[in-house]
Amino acid sequence: MKLTCIYCKTEEFEQGRGSEEHAVLSSLGGRKASKSICCQKCNTALGNEIDEPLTEGLRILSTFLGVVTGRGKDAATLKSYGTHNDKKFDLLPGGRVQQSKVKIDREIDKENGVANISVSARNLEEAKNLLEQQMKSFGKSVKDFKFGEITERIEYPESISGTLDLGLVSQHRSIAKSALTYIATMISPERLRSGCFYQIIEYIVGDIEDLELAKMTTVKFPASPHISDAQHRIIISASSERKIAIGLVELFGGLKFKVILTDCWEGPDLQKGYAVNPLNGEQVEHVDTVNLNNDHWNDETSNLNEEEYKDMMCKVFGVAYGHHVRLERERIISEITQDFCKEYGGKDFTDELKMMLSSRIAKAIANSIYKVDENRKISQDEFEIT
Repeated sequence: MKLTCIYCKTEEFEQGRGSEEHAVLSSLGGRKASKSICCQKCNTALGNEIDEPLTEGLRILSTFLGVVTGRGKDAATLKSYGTHNDKKFDLLPGGRVQQSKVKIDREIDKENGVANISVSARNLEEAKNLLEQQMKSFGKSVKDFKFGEITERIEYPESISGTLDLGLVSQHRSIAKSALTYIATMISPERLRSGCFYQIIEYIVGDIEDLELAKMTTVKFPASPHISDAQHRIIISASSERKIAIGLVELFGGLKFKVILTDCWEGPDLQKGYAVNPLNGEQVEHVDTVNLNNDHWNDETSNLNEEEYKDMMCKVFGVAYGHHVRLERERIISEITQDFCKEYGGKDFTDELKMMLSSRIAKAIANSIYKVDENRKISQDEFEIT
């Protein structure tokens, strides 16, 4: 069956063979999609015009949480995101930071045929590779290198700050598109094109400027479906009695929006919710278990005041930070345990060794929590260059 693109109303495609349109944006970790909505040209145009601003406005959360996109890619590293001790650092997926650039200092004493090389890198492996490259540039090998002091230094920036930008009309149009895309996965292509969604479609493409059909809201969302604290959710409710269909969109477990999809609904009662965990792609859907009350139908989605907006931001950043802390503790425990096993492998795991391992883990976790910088001297054997 041939379908017409709902946005340009000119391009045609076979049902299920249009451009892939995600309910929750793929860049935010969404998986559920439909290929019976729009053409590739409109998908690309709306992606650039309204989806990209939403993605960029939420970039700090995506990176800090380590979102895995719907296409299986890691969240972007934020380059040169801040400065610490006069050195720029990058923010990595999951909230870790690393020095943005390596530093190599060379002092050449031609008279004595000696070169002093100092390498500042982001990890030991990178330092070794850089040193090897420097030696090759002199026609030498690392065996000709006389080592001085090798130090591993762990530094913690005093703070990491970021900005969420959700005030653009284009971003709200993208939220409206998410709700419309999800309801499109639940109804027939004919109903989607019946005319009852005319207003929301015109709002999405930008032809209606005097209506705000998608707004942030403080109305309490239903408890289900629930999959994680950092989840994205879309909840659809359509009432044959009220002739209204609405969508509730939640991003990162706390950024809430209400979308008026239509006020001339001619279909049956419809209740369905979808949730996806953007950290691992796990999804869940609940049918006929999402019950809305009068607050959801009557809420005017008026603009949030400053205090309400602040509370919403604090909640989502709290979720992100809590996840980051859990990841860091898991990483610290894993790395220290592996290093400990290399150092004491083959020996009986006595109470003394257990206490030593526990002390190292506790110290590293405490340093991470309280941001205590640390220096550790590294032996030439540990550096693994002979």
